[in-house]
Formats: sequence, C-alpha cells, structure tokens
Amino acid sequence: MLRSRFVLVSALCLVLVTTVFATAPAFALGPRAIRLMLGGGWMGQSYNYKDVQLLDPDRKFWMTGGVSLEVGLFGDSPLDLEVGAMFFQKGMQYDVKEYDDYGTFTGTVTLDPNARYLSIPVLLRYTFGRGTISPYVVAGPTLEVMVGHDDFVVFDEMDTANLGLQLGVGAEMGNIGASLRYVRDLNTPYNKPQDATLESVVNDGVLALVTIKLWGR
Repeated sequence: MLRSRFVLVSALCLVLVTTVFATAPAFALGPRAIRLMLGGGWMGQSYNYKDVQLLDPDRKFWMTGGVSLEVGLFGDSPLDLEVGAMFFQKGMQYDVKEYDDYGTFTGTVTLDPNARYLSIPVLLRYTFGRGTISPYVVAGPTLEVMVGHDDFVVFDEMDTANLGLQLGVGAEMGNIGASLRYVRDLNTPYNKPQDATLESVVNDGVLALVTIKLWGR
C-alpha cells in the first residue's frame, strides 16, 4: 500500500516537472525565497481495530509553525521546489467515563494525548502568475519524525519516523500569504504488537497557515 501511494505521488510530480520542463529552455537551480509559517491544524487519528472499535477519538486543534525555502528550478519558471521544517502536534481527544469504587458513575473526563513531530516536507510549488496576488498549489511527500509524546500506550508503539503526504493551495500578496494544506500519513507509524486488536493508526489533518516572506523576490 505504501509503495503504491508513493509511486502515485511520484508520478504526479513527474507529470508537473515534465510539463514545465517542456516550456523551460534550461535548468537553473537557485534560491528564490525564505518564509516563516505560523498557524494551526485540526489534527486527528484514525484507529482501526480488528474486531470491535474500542476508540473513536475526535479531532483537536493544535498550534504549528516552521520555515520553508523556495528554490527555483528553471529560472523564471512557475515551478519551484519548497523544502521546509515544521513543528506540529498530532493527537486527538476522547471522553472517558469515571466510576467510584462502588461502580457508581461520577462523571466524564476529556483526555487529549498528543505526540510532537518535526515534519520535513519536500514539495513542488506551482505559482499561477507573479502579480499583485500570486495563487499557488503545493504537493509532495514529507518525512515525519517524532521528537516527543505524552504518556499514552499507543504512542509507545509508534515508529520514530514515517512518510507522509502534503497537498495545499495558497496565495501571496507582497510578503504576506495564506495557505490551507491537507496532511496525512502515507503509512501507519504504529508497530502492532503480537495479538493486539489495534491494527493501525493513521494521522491526518488540515493546516491553516499564515506565511511571512523573510527574504526573496
């Protein structure tokens, strides 16, 4: 499954590169801009069980931020490479019913365990004109590296790193921009213990970002 998804993303990127390359006379690699990215994300975790669905958590809003480097590939071509480093949290929230020693229901407590990640996206960025307002789309794979997590048994079984996918749209006016991006695991980071009823865990969410150009054209 992971291989097929990676091949599909690679094929789409190849189509974009080939299309622009046909109109670009020469390959001219060079830095174009450095941006600060600030915002938040509605992140969730899908828990897939073998038999009975024991946990069905809700999404939760987490703050996020990072930096990105935009690199031109073909001089003034609209196709660029965007490489970044983003810190954000992945997790969920769910309700737990509490009972006293006599089995009497005493109330509900909401828990929101999260894991902290460094996300390294390597995206193709296509800009539709570089005028007063410059809309663009981005797409590509990401490397997700866990740098810490709350005390939660599922997180203890997670891989330190896994592959992800990021797709997005945005627009920039001068040095200020906004972007909406969908992020998702390409493979489950959950290492299933033997005889566990939980089969897989998949993180996904939507990021809303404000971008500030620190340097560039």
